[in-house]
Amino acid sequence: MELAGSVDLVLLDLDGTVDRSGRGFRDCLRHVRWQARSGPDTTRWLMRVDGEGYAPRTEVAAALFDRFPHLLDAHSGCVDKLLDGGGAEFVTLDEQVKNALVAQRERGRALVVVTNGPTEQQEEKLARSGLTGLVDAWAVSESLGLRKPDPEIFRVAAAMVGMGAQGAWRIGDSATADVGGGAAAGCRTVWISRGRPWPEVQPEPSFLAIDLVTGLEVIG
Repeated sequence: MELAGSVDLVLLDLDGTVDRSGRGFRDCLRHVRWQARSGPDTTRWLMRVDGEGYAPRTEVAAALFDRFPHLLDAHSGCVDKLLDGGGAEFVTLDEQVKNALVAQRERGRALVVVTNGPTEQQEEKLARSGLTGLVDAWAVSESLGLRKPDPEIFRVAAAMVGMGAQGAWRIGDSATADVGGGAAAGCRTVWISRGRPWPEVQPEPSFLAIDLVTGLEVIG
């Protein structure tokens, strides 16, 4: 069914979507891996433990210290930096992503970032990447006391630019938090796969795309 409403509003996820390769977090993981004196398998293991950012920070830290006990001593600071900063100091904005966002605003669309995470950490990512000058607003879970997939966070984000979430586009890489939460708020949804198969959960997205640039092309 065609949805009527805020077709000129795009609600964007941040980690793994705008930072389309998860580069900032992955670079931070490589730093931890070096401190742990381990190989590339540690990065893959920690990405699984982190659960795309949804695992409790205390559980991630416990898993790290259990696997690498020496981090408790000389290099505990690198774990704190990973968990508290989330790789914010490594985040950069891909030029293709920047151009795609500029093109959307030139079309007259409002862009709002909706992300879970600590306010200070996520706003640092926005500032370092230059996104603060490319989007109209941002909604961070800690500031609002709301977390994806709660549909209310999308409604509040839309209201920041005087619009409604019904009929808006939600683009993100989490099947549950972005597609599920966005759909519950009445959004059309685009799932950023990064080469992953759709996990066959409901609801399904309106479209699948390999990355944000492709996702923005899909919505026109």
